[in-house]
Amino acid sequence: MAKKKSVFTITEDLSNLFIERSAQSKSNSERLTIDNALMTITRQMEVSGNRPRTISDYSIHVNHFKDTTGLAYLSDITAE
Repeated sequence: MAKKKSVFTITEDLSNLFIERSAQSKSNSERLTIDNALMTITRQMEVSGNRPRTISDYSIHVNHFKDTTGLAYLSDITAE
């Protein structure tokens, strides 16, 4: 098992994470795209010392998910 890295430790209260929010209230320019989120996550992974292959595989899986579902924004992802 890999060591836990403190960069991925969540200290925020996420109890209201799955409460329905009005995604239509924000314009598309204010919404975070999956591509921008992926860039942020891969930079965090690089900084925390993940191996290049791990980062590459993560990007491949996220891009496959995005292409398969046809989603562009993080706020469009639901449990369904």
